[in-house]
Amino acid sequence: MYGAEAYYLEEPFDYKLLYKECKKREPAGEMSTLEAAAAADPEKDWNYQVPNSSYTGYMFGDVYDYYLVRGYAVVQASGIGTYGSEGYELCGTDLERDSHKCVVEWLAGDRTAYTDRTGNMEIRADWGNGNVAMAGISYGGTLPYEVATTGVKGLKTIIPFAGIASWYDYTNSQGVSTIFDVNYRDYLSALNCGGVFLDNDWTVLDDGYRSWLWQIAQDESETNGDYAPVWAGADYSDDHENINCTALIVQGLNDFNVTTRQADLIYKAFKKAGQPVKLVLHQNGHEDLYNYMINGVPWVEIQNKWLAHYLYGVDNGIEDMAELTVQSNIDGTFREYDSFGEYEHLKATPESDGEVTEVTSIGLAEYADQYTRDEEGVLKISEQEKIYMGMNPRNVAVFDIDLPKGQTISGVPEVSVRLSTGNAGLDGLMNHGGPYRYEGGWPVQGIYG
Repeated sequence: MYGAEAYYLEEPFDYKLLYKECKKREPAGEMSTLEAAAAADPEKDWNYQVPNSSYTGYMFGDVYDYYLVRGYAVVQASGIGTYGSEGYELCGTDLERDSHKCVVEWLAGDRTAYTDRTGNMEIRADWGNGNVAMAGISYGGTLPYEVATTGVKGLKTIIPFAGIASWYDYTNSQGVSTIFDVNYRDYLSALNCGGVFLDNDWTVLDDGYRSWLWQIAQDESETNGDYAPVWAGADYSDDHENINCTALIVQGLNDFNVTTRQADLIYKAFKKAGQPVKLVLHQNGHEDLYNYMINGVPWVEIQNKWLAHYLYGVDNGIEDMAELTVQSNIDGTFREYDSFGEYEHLKATPESDGEVTEVTSIGLAEYADQYTRDEEGVLKISEQEKIYMGMNPRNVAVFDIDLPKGQTISGVPEVSVRLSTGNAGLDGLMNHGGPYRYEGGWPVQGIYG
């Protein structure tokens, strides 16, 4: 499905409708996992083809097989409202979070599950030891953050790749939209909402869901870039109090989609929670590490040791790995650090003849749109770096600053800049007029000669 705005129904949506309780089922019998597997149609129930896409139900089978032969069980759960499930796809909401929490509770033996959507035959995860890990990339890496902040029993560790810790910070940088529109969750929800189409051709959406898409887009847009309750509800980095699991967080330093700020936010949340957390930063972009070697060791082996320790209690020393494992941007090796180091303040002033550098926003929106969307309005994340690399000089101010040579930038650089907005175009971009102060950044670790 493409172009969420084409599916809006401009009618107010009452969020309370999402919280109506359904009639609770009571088990009338029980079926074993082996019996359920024998009765299933593998091509229909497991390795199904998602309509109008290249996705299949078992598309990560090669990765799963590595762990299956080593004694793990792998569960691939459809998110609420996605293809193969029911309900609305509610990106970043507490209801999406709780739907995945329920899966963890079932695996931990604390929730009843049934063999199908309407029957009352119970099925138990009696083949597991009750210890659960969650892993995934991008949206799939965001879900572990959601569930970890619930403190659900049984979740022992998460291994997210390029996950989103705060939907506000994903779409905003201190009030300035970082993507094509400040409201994005409606778009992503519509893109993944295979559970609410009313026809087999995936062209007719449930009107109630269309109304929800419009309402959430309105609520996010009306914040005008400000942090508001609609964003706070989808900010997992601010919900550290309940975290009681460990985390092995992976993030690309050159990820133009989910930036390193997201990894930094959730890393700090785990630190505040007092839970063991490791951070692996690599030099590639929006991807996982399953085809990587970390200083001669395959990533799948590192992940295997992590899972073996936290799910099976194997004493293999993996918990003693360095808190930070960072790939050098010079020779490609991975270097280990115990922390980001001590904070130091460095003030650098560019050479100036006293003239004021003027920057206009003329053509910026059209330029960004040209490179980030195709003719059907679909976001092309892989092309986003072209905005930064080929920006019109009218939109960029460049200053040469002398810094000491041979320095390592480690952690989150804070850059303070004073600027004034003087025309309507730039005022609109910044959402604020007058003097503006920017402080912030993203974690980096590289050697600069």
